[in-house]
Amino acid sequence: MRPRGNGTPVARVCVATVLLFLALSIPCLAQDADSDGILDDGDGSTIVGDNPCADGVTTNCDDNCVNDANPGQEDLDGDLIGDVCDGGVPGTLVNFAATLSTPRTFLNLTVTTGGTLTADALVTVTGDMTVESGGLVTHSPYSGGAIPSMVLTVTGTLDVQSGGSLD
Repeated sequence: MRPRGNGTPVARVCVATVLLFLALSIPCLAQDADSDGILDDGDGSTIVGDNPCADGVTTNCDDNCVNDANPGQEDLDGDLIGDVCDGGVPGTLVNFAATLSTPRTFLNLTVTTGGTLTADALVTVTGDMTVESGGLVTHSPYSGGAIPSMVLTVTGTLDVQSGGSLD
């Protein structure tokens, strides 16, 4: 190798530059913006959001809510947007029968006609919640042991429309 004017071999300078570039690049690929333990680019494709985690899946997929902690990657309505950041209207949409047996947090939540949300654990809605006509929010029936109860916290507006029900 021919040394440069300062005596440093050219090849060594190139290797050092490549190593510095790699050292600076690797942390970006392993970023977890919301510190929930799910990598923003969890599938390692170098494209954040190209393979969002489905409900409850936490490995080999991208964080489904990169700016809000969602360690369980909860996505009740299956739209590949995490429940804690599924905003807009209607937010997380329940138009089917769903039972929640572990605490869940939603940004906005709408239970539509024909939708039944059985809340057997704490349900927190940090925005608005709507129960449309024909929608039902309930808990499982008593079957011995602890008396069932529904604990629902809504920090925004709770709108139970005519024909909708909280039981």
